[in-house]
Amino acid sequence: MRKKSKAILFVSIITFAILSVYIFYKAGYRYNHTPSFPIGIYKLNKNDLVIKRGKLVLVCPPNNKTFKNANKYNYISKGFCKSGYEPLIKKIAAIAGDKIVIDKFVYVNGIKQKNSRVYNYDSHGLKLIHYPKKEFTLKPNQIFLLSDYNDKSFDSRYFGPLDMKLIQGSLKPLLTFNNN
Repeated sequence: MRKKSKAILFVSIITFAILSVYIFYKAGYRYNHTPSFPIGIYKLNKNDLVIKRGKLVLVCPPNNKTFKNANKYNYISKGFCKSGYEPLIKKIAAIAGDKIVIDKFVYVNGIKQKNSRVYNYDSHGLKLIHYPKKEFTLKPNQIFLLSDYNDKSFDSRYFGPLDMKLIQGSLKPLLTFNNN
């Protein structure tokens, strides 16, 4: 094969790959590469904005000091949200009116949440800055997000409640691989 033919083939393959990723993204398919939930492909439903406990959602984090630090320490990556960060996949653990207690674990309405240990240091030995360990009730339009899959997830234990308007939609796992 001549050099020119090889170059054309290479450019065609790269163009096809980029176009395919773009089409899948526009169709609502998302790839999770983080350990918060199983690695794999998820389907985003942008029309499903019903807020309820236990729902898996895609959330765009705000651009604040907590998330700037999280990015600095590689807890979250840069991405396509308005804040400049990658969206997070989390479960809604609590909604407006729910009572939250953050201590050694997280409790919602008196119920200890699965995989909710509150760590003081990350896996590299760095001190974690987390939402103050206290008791509070979620205000209207607030949600509290946790990963019940991985107890070392960067979630509301560390960044606190978020505004529900940050939810991009619900997620349904399609093809996942256990990474725990």
